Amino acid sequence: MVEAEGKLSPESWDALKLRLRETHQGVENSGKIMVFDQGLRYKPISISPEDAELLASRRFATEELARIFQVPPPLVGIWDHSSFTNSETAGRWFATHTLRPWCRRLEAAIMRGCFSSEAQRAYRVEFDLSDFLKGDDKTRWASYEIALRNKVLTPNEIRELEGWNPRPGGDGWGEEVAE
Repeated sequence: MVEAEGKLSPESWDALKLRLRETHQGVENSGKIMVFDQGLRYKPISISPEDAELLASRRFATEELARIFQVPPPLVGIWDHSSFTNSETAGRWFATHTLRPWCRRLEAAIMRGCFSSEAQRAYRVEFDLSDFLKGDDKTRWASYEIALRNKVLTPNEIRELEGWNPRPGGDGWGEEVAE
């Protein structure tokens, strides 16, 4: 960044732009030293080493906390080695290996604390993590197609998995699905 002591006149500003363009623009002018006059000085655009160290320590703390709580880095905003594909996989990993064990403990605690022994046989508490684990649409719908064709799931069961309301006649397989 170039800094002036005062405000440059329009003529000085135009002369400076022309001089910079003629002496430093283009491949043939690369590496030339820039000399300023008329009170102009170069001011580097960077952060101090202390600020850089503070940022590095904050980043390390974020990574360390993510590691302690088993949270994949993309889920806490660390995108250095991430793409959308592995971020999606990281989300499923987080649901399976971090959230699910905690959910199971909470489900058991709720069952013990809120239901009698008889009620525990009749009712079940379960946190639904299916949205985390669904994966990409193409793969999911291909698996639904296979399940429907092989009569593993009915159309309404698939609708239920997707969180949709059932349709009349969707509890059977119908003629169009039969082989």
